[in-house]
Amino acid sequence: MEATVQDLIAAARGSDDWHARRLAFIGLGYRAGEEILPVLLAGLEDPVSDVRHAAILALGRRGDTAATAELLRPKIIAAPEASIRWAAAAALGKLGDHRIIDHLVALVHDEEWLVRNEALVVLRDKVVEIVERRDVKLARVLVRMLNIPDRVIVELAAEGLRDLGRDASPLLREAAGSVWEPIRRHAVRIMGSILDPALEPALVRALDDESRLVRAEAAAALGKIGRPTAIRPLIQALGDLAEEVRAQAVAALVRFGPEAVTPLVIALEHTKRKLAKCAALATLGKIADPRAIPILLQHLGSSYHLVRAAAIAALVGFREAAVAPLRAMLSFNRADIDGLLGEAAPPHDLPTRIRAVRALGDLEEHRAVPLLTSLLSDPERELALAAQAALGKIGCAAWARRGAAAILGRIGATAVVPEVLALLADDSANVRLAAVQALSDLGAKEHGERLAAVAREDRVPGVRRRALSALRELAPGSPLLFATAHAVLGDESGDVRLRATRVVGDFKDETVVPSLLARLSDAYLSVRTSAETALVNQGRGAVPGLVRILAEGAMVARRRAASALGRIGDPQAVGPLTAARQVETDPGTLALIQEALRQLR
Repeated sequence: MEATVQDLIAAARGSDDWHARRLAFIGLGYRAGEEILPVLLAGLEDPVSDVRHAAILALGRRGDTAATAELLRPKIIAAPEASIRWAAAAALGKLGDHRIIDHLVALVHDEEWLVRNEALVVLRDKVVEIVERRDVKLARVLVRMLNIPDRVIVELAAEGLRDLGRDASPLLREAAGSVWEPIRRHAVRIMGSILDPALEPALVRALDDESRLVRAEAAAALGKIGRPTAIRPLIQALGDLAEEVRAQAVAALVRFGPEAVTPLVIALEHTKRKLAKCAALATLGKIADPRAIPILLQHLGSSYHLVRAAAIAALVGFREAAVAPLRAMLSFNRADIDGLLGEAAPPHDLPTRIRAVRALGDLEEHRAVPLLTSLLSDPERELALAAQAALGKIGCAAWARRGAAAILGRIGATAVVPEVLALLADDSANVRLAAVQALSDLGAKEHGERLAAVAREDRVPGVRRRALSALRELAPGSPLLFATAHAVLGDESGDVRLRATRVVGDFKDETVVPSLLARLSDAYLSVRTSAETALVNQGRGAVPGLVRILAEGAMVARRRAASALGRIGDPQAVGPLTAARQVETDPGTLALIQEALRQLR
């Protein structure tokens, strides 16, 4: 027979068995009657936590809102037992309105996961209730929710504030000055969705916030609101030390389009900060207004690599619109400068020498670099300073030509191939290197002979190596490529020899075997191993030479010869390898001989 309410009340109040009291409180949670509430409230004082736990859950199940104040007492909501705190959170979720939120916020940071999770579940429900009511008076509660470490709660609160629109602006403006970083950050983000022009001053102030995340959100919000008065503060933000702030400022300014071009150009002319310059150049490139091309071209000759790279990336986006001005930058002085070089040197008087040095700088004459470099240590300070300034002009001009060639190659402006070919004679190695790359990018196959000549004759190893690579890209498998690589197998540069060895390894031609055998003794291990692979590709035709190296060569060459003979797999090598094993004294070589014999057998 089912117990009556009076039976349950009696058990809850008077039973000495705590199990019986607990069951009684659980049962009362499902019964009706005004007399039950005082009994359940009294159960909050029970000495056994399991009984208190049952009383709390029963209060929540019955929905007696009068119990809210009792559940909010510190001895309940902040009880030492995690089970009590969890039960209090669950019950308050059923009994309380938005006024319980502040108490639940403390439980979000509880040491027990179950308590934290229950508090978050209840908070989500309460936020949904507030959002559905669309009551501006409750918006302050939503702002407090922005500081909860739960993405769902934060997004629900943010959505509620966005739905309130400009009615929430005063509160958001206040929130942007909160001591809590998450509240400031999310408030600024929401401002960008409300699109209230009156919020712009607060967003501009947020660009100076101590948090980079707040500053980034402020820049993004200003771009969304889109008032022209925000352009200058956003340009200032381009110099922010935080990358995400600069990125958001760039994106915001791009939203303004051509309207931002003139202020950006002015800023570029007056700032010396590298990061700000790079961000401004990137912005102009994304806006792609032709009015920006001249200022972008100027920065191709910057003394800072980051700035040059930003200018190059920006100009690539202009495509055909940038070809003509870039093409004009490819020319360089070919006139006779012997007279100026003579005047810059003794025994001419100091004013004459200074005038000559400055003229060489104005001509951006790279051929004068050796002389000007020697003048840097001249005892005449004015002459040394003039030489330093001239070298700066010359270097920047060379970087500009290099950048122009690189951009034209990436754009695919095939009409400029003649001018790019002329750069192969430029006195700057960096310019020649860029010209080689541009010819490769432009697919200038018909000029393979010029690249072959550069690979053989250029005085800078890096240019020779890149020219050989470009020839390989433009004319793979061609006789010209083979002949060029074969010719530079003995280059003084290890990098060039390595590239050449790898190239000839693509060909099966026994005429290259003697040259490859010589590379087995190369000073660089990478060249020796590449030569070994190239000889393996030659097959049996390389065996006699490898056998000879195995018997007579240096130790490093013998190792590679033994390895190559094993990889080629010609049975004729068994005898020479067996003989070599009897006399070899180097352990490393002996191990390779034994491995080769194992492979052959």
